[in-house]
Amino acid sequence: MRSHCTYALLLLVTRVWHDAGMTTAFERPGLDSWAGPHPLQLIGPPGIGKTRLAQAWARGRDVVWTNLQGVSTADAVVHFLAVALGLDDDRQAFAALAARSPDAWVIDGAEGAAEALSSMFLRLPTGVPLLITSRVRVGLPDATVIDVPPLDPSASYALFVERAQALDRAFDPAPHRAAIEALCAELDGLPLAIELAASRTRTLSPAHILQRLSLDQLHDSRRAGRHQSLRKALDASVDALNEPTRHAFS
Repeated sequence: MRSHCTYALLLLVTRVWHDAGMTTAFERPGLDSWAGPHPLQLIGPPGIGKTRLAQAWARGRDVVWTNLQGVSTADAVVHFLAVALGLDDDRQAFAALAARSPDAWVIDGAEGAAEALSSMFLRLPTGVPLLITSRVRVGLPDATVIDVPPLDPSASYALFVERAQALDRAFDPAPHRAAIEALCAELDGLPLAIELAASRTRTLSPAHILQRLSLDQLHDSRRAGRHQSLRKALDASVDALNEPTRHAFS
């Protein structure tokens, strides 16, 4: 079953940007009403906020967290589960998971292991809810799939302004409102893209950033199309970040 934010309540999930020392709250699809037993998948492109949603749900709960970035095989999935459980023997992973009976097994960044997870689903211990974040859907029976939405225009604008002011307290958004709104719309409300654009305000005005973005997209559209070129740029930007920073944007 697939949901566009209708599966649960809309909550205010706090996004914490450690590098800027600030917090910004946006409406995101809520997870508090989910408690299994069916798997729950948070699906979306890089930088949309999947990991932050999972972290917000996991806060205060007993979860086993595995990061599967770069993992593709079933053996590797089991190994990372064993590591998360503090085991030396991978063969004990499923039994230990069942014995612990956590509130959920959170599988973060599952896109590379989607096929492996599908093939091993029947081997997983029953009674342990699965919360999965992934760029693509993982084929699991009776899973609820939430397409994590982009930020709405108001939240996009607020994020851009807060990020710009974190870099330069003197930044005044009022003269630039139209350009910022247009820029956020061009960036499809993706938090990571908005963050990257706002980081340029030290040297460029929002209007100049928008102009450069439009020129880049015009050039790239001749070969790949606007959304495809933007997605490639985002993918490259995410992959270039170190692990803690990448998770802050996920």
